[in-house]
Amino acid sequence: LTIAEVMMANELAAPDVARVEDVEDRILEIWDVMDRSIISGMETDGQLAGGLSVRRRARNLRKKLQRAKLDISDSNWLNVFAIAVNEENAAGSKVVTAPTNGAAGTIPAGLKFYLL
Repeated sequence: LTIAEVMMANELAAPDVARVEDVEDRILEIWDVMDRSIISGMETDGQLAGGLSVRRRARNLRKKLQRAKLDISDSNWLNVFAIAVNEENAAGSKVVTAPTNGAAGTIPAGLKFYLL
């Protein structure tokens, strides 16, 4: 069995999952949350909540990459995607915990970069 086949079998063993299509639909829902978190993080400016006065960086980094006309395949975009998700999580927006809050931007950024 491939890793994908093992994972699908595991998902299908859950009591509330009957079909492969159910698993695929759920995966697409999760991806949609991740992608919206990237987009929102790259569009939002300002400071994160809390007493540390941490300024958001993803929006300005996105603008710098766009001004430099860096192709979307440039790995700097991967960093911006990850920072955007981390900032959204820190702001208390829709939390993407893959694999953990501290590294929440890793999986969404990698997927976005791969899909582009």
